[in-house]
Amino acid sequence: MARCAGLVSMGPSWASVEPNSAVPKDEELRISAFHDPPYFFITHHENGSHTYDGYLYQLWQMLACMVDLRYRIIPLTGGGYGRLSGNRTWTGVTGELTYGRADLALSWLGMTSNRTAVIDFLDVIPVSWYQDDFYVRSGPVTAPELRAKTFASLLRPLHEDVWWMLLGSLLVISVLLHVTVRVGRGISESELVAGQMSWGSCLLNTLRSVVGQGWDTMPDSLAARTVTLSSWILGMLLYASYTAKLMCHLTVPTPSRPLHSLHEFAAERDWIIAMEPGVSILDGWKVSDKPHERQMFQRVENGDRYIELYPTHDNKSGFNIDRVLFHADFRRLRYAIGQESCKLIRLLDTPPNPPIRAYMPIAKGRPALRDKLNRAMLELAETGLVDRIRNRWMTQLQRDCDAPTANYRPLSLTNLLAMLLIVPLAVVASVMLLALEQLYGRTGNWRRQQLVRLRERVSAQCDRYLTRRLEDETSLDGSRSNDVGTEKSLHPYHSISLNGEKAFGNGDAKKTIMKNLA
Repeated sequence: MARCAGLVSMGPSWASVEPNSAVPKDEELRISAFHDPPYFFITHHENGSHTYDGYLYQLWQMLACMVDLRYRIIPLTGGGYGRLSGNRTWTGVTGELTYGRADLALSWLGMTSNRTAVIDFLDVIPVSWYQDDFYVRSGPVTAPELRAKTFASLLRPLHEDVWWMLLGSLLVISVLLHVTVRVGRGISESELVAGQMSWGSCLLNTLRSVVGQGWDTMPDSLAARTVTLSSWILGMLLYASYTAKLMCHLTVPTPSRPLHSLHEFAAERDWIIAMEPGVSILDGWKVSDKPHERQMFQRVENGDRYIELYPTHDNKSGFNIDRVLFHADFRRLRYAIGQESCKLIRLLDTPPNPPIRAYMPIAKGRPALRDKLNRAMLELAETGLVDRIRNRWMTQLQRDCDAPTANYRPLSLTNLLAMLLIVPLAVVASVMLLALEQLYGRTGNWRRQQLVRLRERVSAQCDRYLTRRLEDETSLDGSRSNDVGTEKSLHPYHSISLNGEKAFGNGDAKKTIMKNLA
C-alpha cells in the first residue's frame, strides 16, 4: 500500500515505476497559485508561513506523487488568471508562466488564442468548466398591469414567425382540400360532399382542426382525407405545444431588468462593473469594433467604477448588488456573494453560451514534463478520482439558492384576463352579427314586400285597362253589319275573359307588361 495526497492505494503504487526523466532529481518546480476558492485556498499565518488546500491543490499532490516531483508553491498576491494589459504585458498566473517566473500554475484557464500563444496546457483532461455571463439585480415580480398589450398574451407563447407560418399552412391546406374535393367530384367524391366543401367551409374546417374540433362533413376520397389528416396532426402538435408554452409563460415569474444591454450599461454613469481579474473577455473588448465595449475596457483598465470580484468568504456579508453589473460564472457568484446571488438575473434575454472547458496551465518549453503530467492526469481520470475530488470541493458551488424564491406563481385574474374575455367578446361579436343579420333580413323583407306591392299595383292597372277596353268594345253601335262577328274574329282584341282580363296577341300582353315592370 502507498499513501499519496491523503489517499491510500490498495493496488499498485501511485508513483511511476519508471524513472522520471522529465525533471532532474535536484530540480524544484516553481508552482504559481493565488487564493481562488474552492479551487485553491491560501491561509496566511502570523509567523509568515502559508498552508494550502482546495481542489487543484489536492489534485496536484496526487500528480506530483505519481510523477515523483519536487515543487515549491509561490503565492501570487494579485493579477488573477492574467490578461494582456495596455502595455502589452501579461498579468496574473499567465504572466508568471510567460516570463519564466513559474513552471506551472495551479489554476484553471480557458484555452484562448492569446493564451495559447504564450503558454501551454495540460489539455488531456479539463479540470473544470465555466459559463461566464452578465448579471444584474432583478426587479420585483408582480402581476402584470391591465394594459392593451395584456390582450396580446395569447400570442406570446409562440414567435410571430410561427404564427405567420401557421397562417400560411392553414391557407395552403384549405386550398388543397378544396381542390382535391373539386377534382374528385363525381369520381371519388359524392356530389353532396363536393357541394358542401366550398372555400369558406374548407377554411372553417381547417380552423376547426387547429382548435381540436371535429368536422360535420368528411370527404370520401383518399387524397382529401390525407389533407384532412395532415390538418389534424398540425392541430394536435400546435395545441399541445401552445398549451404547454402558455402555461409556462403565465406561471413562470419574469422579473424586470434595470438594464437590457451592454450599450445601456455604458451610457449609465452611476453603475459599477464587477468581474474577476484577468478574465479573457477583456482581450475581446480591447479590440472590439463596438464603441461601448472599448469604453468598458478602458473603465476596467483605469479602475473607473470597477470592482475586482474575488470568490472569498469576506465578500458574502454586506455586499451591495444594487446598480452593479456582474460578469462571472454563476457558480462563482454563489461562492463570492453568497445568498445575494439568488437575486441576480441574466442581463441578456438570450440563450446562455455553452460551457467552456478549463485546463491547468504550464509554461512553454517543457514538453517532456507536459506529456508526463498528461499521462498521469489521464490515469487519474480513468479511475474516477478526478471527478470525485472535483465533486467534493464543488458541492457549495452547485448548491441551489436557499432563499424561498418561487419557481412558479399562482395565476392572477390579470394573467387570465385575455383568456376569460374570449367568452364576453364572443357574445358581443355574436350580438353585433345578429343585429347585422336582422337588419339585412328586415331590409330584404321590406324590398320583397315592396316588389310584391308593385306587382299587385301593376296587375290592378292592367286589369282596369283591360276592363275599359272591354267596355269600349261592347259599347259599339249595334247597327253594324251582320258580319261584325267576322270582324271581331279578325280583331286583335278578340279574346275577352269574364273577369276583365283580355289577352293581346294570344294572351301574352299582360305577361309582357308585368315582366317589363318587374
